[in-house]
Amino acid sequence: MNLTKEQLTPGGGCISSDGRIFIAIWDGFKIIELDIDGNIVDEFMVPVPRPTSCALDVKEDKLFVTSAYEGLSSNKRKKYPLSGSIIEVGIRC
Repeated sequence: MNLTKEQLTPGGGCISSDGRIFIAIWDGFKIIELDIDGNIVDEFMVPVPRPTSCALDVKEDKLFVTSAYEGLSSNKRKKYPLSGSIIEVGIRC
């Protein structure tokens, strides 16, 4: 996986029991899903600019995404009030 062209920075992530890989994209407003070969197979948009990491629930049909508040301008903090919280994202199994 090379995100250089998009100027995106991968953060933390998790792996499902069937080998799917989920990575938070800092300043990217999303979590990407990769296959075992590192190809992006899906993207899950989140309402925060800086997702930091994620974890799957027991059934592996939801991601819990942490996000950063620190370092955002006061304008961005107002525009994205969920920054700094944990967000639940439904995913396809």
